[in-house]
Amino acid sequence: MASITIRHLDDTVKAQLRMRAARHGRSMEEEAREILKASVSAQAAPKLDFAASIRRHIEPLGGVELTLPRRDPSSSEVCPVILIDTNVLSEVLKPVPSEPVVRWLTGQTASGVFTTTIDRCR
Repeated sequence: MASITIRHLDDTVKAQLRMRAARHGRSMEEEAREILKASVSAQAAPKLDFAASIRRHIEPLGGVELTLPRRDPSSSEVCPVILIDTNVLSEVLKPVPSEPVVRWLTGQTASGVFTTTIDRCR
């Protein structure tokens, strides 16, 4: 088996490693080996594309069939829709939100402002 020496390790890091090892009932050396092994294994794991990641989380819940409204091709009526981004939602949840964002959001009608399903899950 190979061995390594780690020089100039911060005393705080060493103390945290000792505490972590004690919580897991291991020696510091064994804990360091496990941390390194887990880190290397995590990097070697194949990355899923975004669509596959969503499918992996949602598929067990089953699908949903949406009924789409009929469209009248002769109608020229336009219904404006605003899709609120995550940063707007998180801004109003802050203890002291940005006044311009709150003012803008307050001025919108509820029937024209929407969020995505992903934002509702966060």
